[in-house]
Amino acid sequence: MTTVIIIIVILMLLIPFSGGAFFIYYVYKKSTEKKSEVFLAGENNDMIAKVNHMKSNLVKWNVSDLNKVSNNLSLNFTKGFSRKVTGYINTLDNKALIAFQRIDRGLRADGKIIAGSTEFSVSIEYENSLKKVYFNNEFIGEINSQLSISNSTGKLIGALTRSGYASKDPYKVIFNGVVIAEIFPSHELSPVVRNPLYRLGKKSYGIPHYEVTGHGTVHEVLKLIDIPDEEQKKWLTVIVIFEIVFYGFSF
Repeated sequence: MTTVIIIIVILMLLIPFSGGAFFIYYVYKKSTEKKSEVFLAGENNDMIAKVNHMKSNLVKWNVSDLNKVSNNLSLNFTKGFSRKVTGYINTLDNKALIAFQRIDRGLRADGKIIAGSTEFSVSIEYENSLKKVYFNNEFIGEINSQLSISNSTGKLIGALTRSGYASKDPYKVIFNGVVIAEIFPSHELSPVVRNPLYRLGKKSYGIPHYEVTGHGTVHEVLKLIDIPDEEQKKWLTVIVIFEIVFYGFSF
């Protein structure tokens, strides 16, 4: 009888540890498992619908507005098996210019950004430092891990000189050997607080788990050095959006 009691006690002591280990394994497995094509297609459609709905809050996009894009973000985010941030990229005078949603999953921040203004839509898929880019639903090319830019046929057309994830120095955008623009890096500057209306363990009724209350010093992100052609304007738009949405916020 004594032996049975000892075994029961030992099992009771081990359950919390084994349960915790199982939970950690479960979270890791769910966050890193390969998603099905059906799941990804549904997720993509949901992201597009969300961004399109948000476009009603945007000011009208003009040709010269790329110069007005700032690092100023209005956003909210949630964290779970995947991590989602939704919001607006604002102008220097705090007007919502571009709507976006970003979803990351796994340990390497693989994911997707869907963004759009009143005049265009952008999709950026990133995995293992490779970025596949779509502009107005058309595949326009890739940016590889060495930050070389290739067009839709695979031809090398440009490069970025960004020195690393935490870079603070302006970097150049080069097309066909010519410096077209400088990009001023965007950094995580926002004080993030738990939304007081969200309570852990209770239904949030659509209220975001967290909210951002500011974004530090607002500055321009792009400075044109030369006049870009129409295709280069698309790439500059994509590069600016990725700089702000990916580098400008960390979960």
